[in-house]
Amino acid sequence: MKNNKKYLLLLGLIIVLGFCLRYINIGKHILWVDEAETVINTIQVIEDGYPHGYFKGQPIHENISYIKIEDPVYRYASTNYYGSKYENNKGWLTYFYLAPFIKTFGFSELSSRLPFLLFYILTTIVIFFFTNRLLKNKKIALVASLIFAIDILAIYYGKQARYYSIFMFLGVSSMYLNYLYIHSKKNIHLWLLTTSLILTFHTHITLFAFLVLFYFYYDFIRTKKIKFNKAILYNALYLLVLTVPWLILVKFWVNFTTHDVKDNREIIKVLWLLIVFLIPLSVKLTRVMLGYKGKLKITNTVNDYLATFSIAYIIFVPIIIPAESITSRVFAPLIPIFAIIITQLFYQASKKLWKIHSFFIITTITLYIMLFMANGLGADYGNANYINTILKYTEEKNLGSDDIIVSNWNALSLKLYSDHQVYPVRPLRPDFFNNYPNRILAVFVYKQIYFPGSGFTREDARELDFWLKAFNEISDRLKTCKQVDLGIADTIVLDCPALK
Repeated sequence: MKNNKKYLLLLGLIIVLGFCLRYINIGKHILWVDEAETVINTIQVIEDGYPHGYFKGQPIHENISYIKIEDPVYRYASTNYYGSKYENNKGWLTYFYLAPFIKTFGFSELSSRLPFLLFYILTTIVIFFFTNRLLKNKKIALVASLIFAIDILAIYYGKQARYYSIFMFLGVSSMYLNYLYIHSKKNIHLWLLTTSLILTFHTHITLFAFLVLFYFYYDFIRTKKIKFNKAILYNALYLLVLTVPWLILVKFWVNFTTHDVKDNREIIKVLWLLIVFLIPLSVKLTRVMLGYKGKLKITNTVNDYLATFSIAYIIFVPIIIPAESITSRVFAPLIPIFAIIITQLFYQASKKLWKIHSFFIITTITLYIMLFMANGLGADYGNANYINTILKYTEEKNLGSDDIIVSNWNALSLKLYSDHQVYPVRPLRPDFFNNYPNRILAVFVYKQIYFPGSGFTREDARELDFWLKAFNEISDRLKTCKQVDLGIADTIVLDCPALK
C-alpha cells in the first residue's frame, strides 16, 4: 500500500511538471488560423447551438477552396460547410467541450487553450496504468509518463486550442480499454471502449475509422481472442445510434464530393506508400551489408500490441485521410504510444548495460534537459502574432467601418480579432476586389509559401511585383496600393485607397 502511494505521488509530481511546461506562454500568442476556427465554431455553439458556416455575417472559408459558385462576392464555396448548414467536416466534441469555458470566462488566448490541458492530465494517467498493465512494472510506467510529460511534440500539440490533446487522449485510452477487454472479456470494458470510440467519432472521424478497423483485425483475426457475441452486438447498436444520426444531420457524404480531383496532392499518398516500402528494405540491406543474419522481428523487443498498432497507423492513416489533411499533426495519437515504446526500449537496453535504476536516472535526466532546452523553440508557435500590429495600424490610420481587410493567410484569426470585415483573397471574385469602392488593407503572408521550383525566392516575395504576378487578376487594383512597412517578418502590407 505504501509503495502504491509512493508511485501515485511521483505520478502526481510528473503531471505537475508537464502541466507547468505546457502552461509556459500559453496565453502569450495570438490564435493561429486553426485555433481561430475552433474558437469561432465554439462561439457559434454558444450563440446558436451548433457550429455552422457564418461568422459576423460572413461565410467562413478555408485556406483552400475550389468549388465554383455563382455569387457576387465569392467565386468559390466554403469546403467545410458545403451542402450543409452545419460544420460537416469533423466532429463537434471539441467545440461543445470548450463552450462552457468561453461562455464563463469570455474569449481570450488563456481561456481558449487552458481547458485542453485537462486532457494532458488524463493522458498521462492512462499512460501510467496502461504501461504498468502491459509491462508489469510501475517504475517503467512512471518513466513512460515522464517522457510524455516533457515530450516537445506532446507539449506543442497539447497546449493548442485545437482537438489535438483530445486526439492523443482518446487514441491511447481506447488502446488501453481494448487491451483490458481482450484480457478480461468483461462487458464493462467493452462498454467503455465503445463509449471511447463514440467520443473519438465526434472528435476525429479518420481516427475513429482506423481504430474500428484495427480492433476488428487485431481482436478477431490476428489474436483471435474475441468471438462475436450479444454484448458486441448491443455495443455496436449503441455506437450506431450515437453516430449515424449525426452523419445524416450534417449530410456527411457531401465531403466525398468536395475534394479537388485535379489537385496533385493525392500524389502524396503514393509517395507515402513508396517511403513505407523503402524504409524496411533499406534496413534489411543495411543488415546484410553489416553481416547480420536472421530475421529482424520488432515484436521481440516491443510489445506486439503497440508495434502492430503503430505500424498499421503509420501505413494506413495517411492513405485514408483526405490529402489536404496529411500533416504532422495526423500522427499526434502516436505520441503517447511512442512514449511507452521508447520506455520499453530503454528498459530492454538497461538489462544489458547497467542496473536498471542507474540507467533510468541517467536517461530521464538527459531527456529532460534536452527536451526542456528545446521547449522554447517548439512551443513558440505564435505565427499569427503579427495580427496585433495589423490591428494597431487599422486604429492609427482610421480604417473605416466600410473599409475591408483582405488576407491570404490567417484570415480566420483576423476575422476573430478584428471588428472589420475580413476576406480571404483566393475565394473572392476579382471584380469584387477591383471594384470595391472603399479602402482595402491587403495583408499577404509568405512564411508558409513553398518557393522551390516556383521560379521565385523568399526575397522576391518582399516586393510588390511578386504579388502582382501571384494575383494577376487583381493586379490593377494592387498597383494603386501603398506598401506599408510595419516591421512584420515574412509579411507584406498594402494600403489600397478608395476608388475615386
